[in-house]
Formats: sequence, C-alpha cells, structure tokens
Amino acid sequence: MNSFIKRLINWKVCLLFSGLFLLFLLIVLPSESSKSELLTGGLASPDTEFFYSAEFLEDLVSGYSPEAREEYVISKIRFDILWPLVYGIWLTSGIGLTIKGIKRTGGLWEKTIMNRLPLLPLFAVVFDLLENIAVSIVMRTYPDTPMEILGVAPIFSMLKWIALMGSILIGAVLLLYYIIRILKRTPID
Repeated sequence: MNSFIKRLINWKVCLLFSGLFLLFLLIVLPSESSKSELLTGGLASPDTEFFYSAEFLEDLVSGYSPEAREEYVISKIRFDILWPLVYGIWLTSGIGLTIKGIKRTGGLWEKTIMNRLPLLPLFAVVFDLLENIAVSIVMRTYPDTPMEILGVAPIFSMLKWIALMGSILIGAVLLLYYIIRILKRTPID
C-alpha cells in the first residue's frame, strides 16, 4: 500500500471524516436534496440510479428545464466533488483501521488481499467523480450530447455503486469479525 493511503489509515483521520460524514448525512445532503427537488420538480437524478441506459439518461435529461440542468451542473461543482472524498476517505480509514485491529493470520495471499481492501472505496470515489463529469457534460450539451458520453455515464454509475456497496459490505463484515474476535478474547466473569 502506498504512503498516501497509509496516512489515511489512522484514528485522527477516521474521527475527522466520521464527523464530516455525519455532517453531510444530517445537514448537507438533505439541503442539497431540497434544492434539487425544487428545481427539478421531483425528477429523478441519474446519480441515484444503480443501473440505467443511455436512452433513460437522455429521456431523463429532456425532462429537466434549462435552469434545472444548469443547477445540476452547479451542484456537482458545489457539492458532489466533496461528498465522494468524504465518504471515500471515511470508508478507507475505517476499513484500514479495522484490518489493523485484526490479528493477521494466514498466508501471504490473504495478507495481500487484506492490505488492498482499503483501496476499494477510492475506486468508488473515482467512478463517482467520472459519473459526475459525464452527467454534467450530458446536462450541458443537451440536446446535442455525444452518444459516447451518454453511453459511459451509466457504466460509471454502476461501477460507483458496485464499489461503494462492496466497500460498505466489506467494512461491515470486517468490523463484525473484529468485534467477535475481541469478545472471544475477553474473559466473562
């Protein structure tokens, strides 16, 4: 694992990004959602969909007013650059700290896999940012959007959700495993 990732895996970073994650969940996300709902009249947002087609994206964007498309792009700049970084660093540090807490056993192969698991949330961040760029290009160029952009946006969305859900699942399983190991070592009096 490179030194940048190793620096993310410590208690200070984990606590800081846990706080930022909660701040985003409780304040920033609801505020952004309200703004979006007002501008789009409740139309769906492509970045909340797991799987969709290029045709679905084009149909969805056609329902947005020019003002709503502009606001979508602005919100990606204002908000959706920070949000992926917050959840990505939070998950990376949490998974990394959990792995550090687990007494490593087994062969080199298992250790190599365990050392690579904290990288998975960063893939979610990269695909989220690529999705934001692609969908923003769609919003900005509609109705003359190149088919290539319409085609890659859904792929980035799906890869983002796979990496993000995989990260959450891996983090939860590792944490549960760590807690069980602690409970087994703790004598009951």
